[in-house]
This record gives sequence, C-alpha cells and structure tokens, in this order.
Amino acid sequence: MGLDVRVLKFEKTYPTVECIPYDAHRLCLGKRDEIVKTVDSFFPGINWLNYTGIFDNRISGKGCSILFLLNSVDDAEFVDSFGLEIRGESVTCSDSKDCLYVVLVKMLRQNGWQAIEYAGTTFLDQDDELIQGIGLCFTVP
Repeated sequence: MGLDVRVLKFEKTYPTVECIPYDAHRLCLGKRDEIVKTVDSFFPGINWLNYTGIFDNRISGKGCSILFLLNSVDDAEFVDSFGLEIRGESVTCSDSKDCLYVVLVKMLRQNGWQAIEYAGTTFLDQDDELIQGIGLCFTVP
C-alpha cells in the first residue's frame, strides 16, 4: 500500500483542504539544508541522494519506506514544497511515540507544515482511515 503527499506551508494552518482559499499564499519551507536537518532530526539514518532522501525501515523488518523528494540540489536554495512517497504494509497502529505516523505528524505540526495527498482532497493527518489503509504505523529506529 502507499500514499503520495505534498508538504506545504501556508500563512495559517487550515483545518481541512476545503478551507484553503483559491488565492491562499504559500510560504517558503526554508532552505534545502534546513529542511534536510529538520527531517533528519525526526527520521535518523536517511540516505540523501541528489534531491531525494530515503528513509527505509524495511531492513529492520518493519515493512515501510518514505521517499523525501526535494525540488532542489543546492543547499542554499529556498524550497516551497517537497513530496513524500510513503510505502508500507498494513498493520495495526499503536499510539507509541515512535509510531511512524505519530513522528511524521509531529514533524509537520512543529514546523507549521501541512501534507496534502496528491488527489488534493485531504490532509495527511486528518484521515485516520487513509492512514490505517496504507500502514503508516511503524517504529522509527
């Protein structure tokens, strides 16, 4: 199972995708090197290659991976969004502080970021059925 999302930052946090006005102003997420440091602090052990970062937990038997897609290779370049390709097997989610979903949502919220699935109908952290269906609940090493 899998899910593809785009991480964005707006002038304010919107409760639903439907609440985002057509002319909503998107903010810069920061410089590429700042985003890499932030992501690394939540997901240690990422293998950053070119403009992608791969968090692959499959080797520890947890069955998931996240591909972080930055649209920049220059560390000083400002980034306005990045993508996540999340893949995993469906499992029962616990409320553990190390649950992948909990860590991902914590990273988003602490940085004022919002992740919208590519179909554009829901925020990642607002659809429990979507999350359970793709098996996002794996332990971060």
